[in-house]
Amino acid sequence: MFNLELYGAVTIPLWGQFVDILRAVLTLLISLTGSPGLAIILFTVAIRALLIPLTLYSHRANQRTQALRPKLEELQRRYRHDRQKLSAETMRLYHESRINPYATVLPTVIQIPLLLGLYQAITAVAATGRQGFLWLPSLAHADPWHLLPFAAALFQLVQARMALPSARGLPLDAQQQIIRQLTQVLPLTALAFGWVAAAGLALYWATQAAFGAVQQYFLTGWGALCDWFPLLPGDRHVGPPA
Repeated sequence: MFNLELYGAVTIPLWGQFVDILRAVLTLLISLTGSPGLAIILFTVAIRALLIPLTLYSHRANQRTQALRPKLEELQRRYRHDRQKLSAETMRLYHESRINPYATVLPTVIQIPLLLGLYQAITAVAATGRQGFLWLPSLAHADPWHLLPFAAALFQLVQARMALPSARGLPLDAQQQIIRQLTQVLPLTALAFGWVAAAGLALYWATQAAFGAVQQYFLTGWGALCDWFPLLPGDRHVGPPA
């Protein structure tokens, strides 16, 4: 039974049961499709689809926070020498605007244990399956052609660029600057991870990155991707209903 240990000292209760459930679902999909690779793709898409409400919640919370940007900057100028007063006034503004400042972070935090569980479940299933998928001789070993790592990195880069506003629009705020930095880090991480990881895990990463890129388009449109490809309709913004 799996247990998640933090620094060898802390074990999360029921973690083993959680991973066993994920592994059982993945095993069921393999028996239905007859293909571990197809099962991983369907499993990943299903999980990402279930997380759509959290993604929309985070996106809308971020939009409401962005609407307060001028007022937040005014508070920072007014109380730049009094951090305690600045913190109090900022929280008061959030409260009056009925905005949870942690709303944009909460969905990501919730996804962390899920992603760790998926990692362990897919590792266990891929390690026991010798059946190949497409050009892959085995999902338990690294992609011999390294196509999946490059695909994961590409889709990760596309998603991150679309999450940023085009240079034709407003300048980037602090949060968007962080996203720009992730634009450089995440694709490299996906490439390095997929290069050495089991092909089953690389397939999961590439699938979820592709799903994320499509989802990002419907949230923000092409975004800053238009800066690289000017022929894209950069002025078009696609977003969820308010």
